[in-house]
Amino acid sequence: MKKETVKIIIKYAIASIIAVCFVLLNLSLRDFFKETELKEKYRMLADSFTIPGLIYVLLGLLIMLTNKGSLDALGYMVKRAVKMLVPMSKKDNMTYAEYKETKKGIHGYGFLFYIGAVVTAVGIVFTILFYQV
Repeated sequence: MKKETVKIIIKYAIASIIAVCFVLLNLSLRDFFKETELKEKYRMLADSFTIPGLIYVLLGLLIMLTNKGSLDALGYMVKRAVKMLVPMSKKDNMTYAEYKETKKGIHGYGFLFYIGAVVTAVGIVFTILFYQV
């Protein structure tokens, strides 16, 4: 396998494992494994899958927006303000154009959006099952 393919698989695997850990943590905090009523189990499963799924989707969308450059000006202003106000910070006179050039190389976080969409879809299935019972 190519190195790029392995890196992509590792990114998806790590993000998926973290999502599953969030789901299991949410289920264990709600005493899912002690619950006996089916409708209540479906509700807990729906909540447990929907919350991390939506967090992943929104985080993926936010990163996609920042990769497109929509928040570059805000980031540049905050960075400049911190460097002006903090006395021990390293002073560099980077222009906005140079700042934009350094940000161009950062990309590749769409996998968060896709994993979040799948996890949210599972949550929607459990929500439908909850209302069917």
